[in-house]
Amino acid sequence: MKRLLLPLLLLAAWAPALAEVEIDQLGTCLVCHDNLQDALDATVKHDPVVSGDCTACHNPHVSRFASLLLDRPAQLCGECHADVLDARERAVQHEPFADGRCVDCHQPHGGDHANLLAREGADLCAGCHANVTAWQGMAVQHMPFEAGDCSTCHEPHASDHAGLAAEAGSTGCTTCHDVDLAFRSAHSGYPVQDVACQTCHNPHASNEAGLFRSARHAPFEEGQCTDCHALPGSDDPFKPKQPLQQLCGECHAEVVRESLDASFPHVSGGGGNCVTCHNPHTADGSGLLNEPQQALCLNCHDPAGSSSGHEGRFVSHGDGLECSTCHAPHGGEHPILFNDEPNVVCASCHSNQHTVAHPMGKDSADPRNQQWMDCLSCHGLHDAPHPKYMHRAPDRELCVSCHRNKSR
Repeated sequence: MKRLLLPLLLLAAWAPALAEVEIDQLGTCLVCHDNLQDALDATVKHDPVVSGDCTACHNPHVSRFASLLLDRPAQLCGECHADVLDARERAVQHEPFADGRCVDCHQPHGGDHANLLAREGADLCAGCHANVTAWQGMAVQHMPFEAGDCSTCHEPHASDHAGLAAEAGSTGCTTCHDVDLAFRSAHSGYPVQDVACQTCHNPHASNEAGLFRSARHAPFEEGQCTDCHALPGSDDPFKPKQPLQQLCGECHAEVVRESLDASFPHVSGGGGNCVTCHNPHTADGSGLLNEPQQALCLNCHDPAGSSSGHEGRFVSHGDGLECSTCHAPHGGEHPILFNDEPNVVCASCHSNQHTVAHPMGKDSADPRNQQWMDCLSCHGLHDAPHPKYMHRAPDRELCVSCHRNKSR
C-alpha cells in the first residue's frame, strides 16, 4: 500500500503543473496530418482552426465516431451553431442536413468560399441537383440563379415551405418584382401576385422569354384568360367558369368522356379532376403535366416503397419506359389501368417470350384465383424480388404455388 501511495501523492502534487502545460495542438496534429495544410492556408477558416483548438471537435485518443469526432456531426456542429440545429423543427428539411451530413456542403477546416462552402453557389447545388446544370445552359436565366445565389429564394438547411422556398407562394417573387401598372398589364389585370408564380414561370431558367415554361395551353398562349376564368375584376377572378371536367371537355371532349366512362377510371373515379395531373397554363413537357410523368405518378403510386414500406419494388419496368407505356393515364377497360390485356401489352416488347412454353389464355386457369393465366401470373410489373421480375423463386417455389401435386 505504501509503495502505491507515494506515486499517487507525487502525481497529485504535479497535477496542477501538468494542467498548466500548453500544447501546440495544431502543430502536433500536423506532424501526421500534413494533408490539412491547404485547408489551413485557405481564405476562410473554421474558428477552432484559427485558434488551433483541434480538441474542440476531435478526441485525440479514441472515439465512437469517424475522424475521432467528439459526437455525431450534426450534434457537434450544433454546439456552436445552435440556430442551424433549431431548423430541425421545420417542416421541410434539406436531405444532407436531415441526415447530419454537414460536410457534404461545408469544409470542416478551411476553404475559399464564404460560410466554408465546399463550392461556390449553384455549382455546389449542382453536385446533387443535376437539373441545375441543364438550367445553366438555357437562354433565359432568373437573375439570382444566374448569379449562383440559390439562397436568395431557397433556405439551405430547412424551410416551412415546399422546395425549401424561403417564402410561401408568390411572396418571395414580389420581394423583387413590384406589383405596379406594368406588372398588372402583363397579366391582363388578374391579381396573379396572390397565386404561385411558378405555375407559369420557371423560377430558375427557360428557353422562353419571360421564363415561361416550354409548353403552353392554347387559351393561355393567346391571352384568352376569360375563355376559362371569370373577369379579372370579379370577386373570384380565378374561379373556372364551369366545373373543371365540363370546362375541359369543351375542347377535350373525347379524353374527358374516356375518363368518366371507363370501366376502370383513374383520377376522375377517385373524385379528382384534370388539374390533379395537368397544369392548365404552362408546363415543361408534353401533355401539360404538372411534373415529369414518373414523378407525377409517384405522388400517389409508390412502387419504390418509401411510403408503403414495401421492399423490393422498382419505379419502372425496364429502362426508359414511361408509365403510360403500359398504363392508360385517363382510365380504361382493363384492370390495373392496362392499355390492353396483359399478354398483349407485354408482347408489344417481349414478342418472343413463352411462344412455345407455359400455356396462357382463357383455356388455362390459374388454380390460385381461377383467372386466366397471363404474364402477371408469374411476373410482376414493379415487384422484383427475384430475377426476371418473378413473384417467387423460379427454381421451385413459383411452380409449386400452382402445381402442388409436384411439391414433393
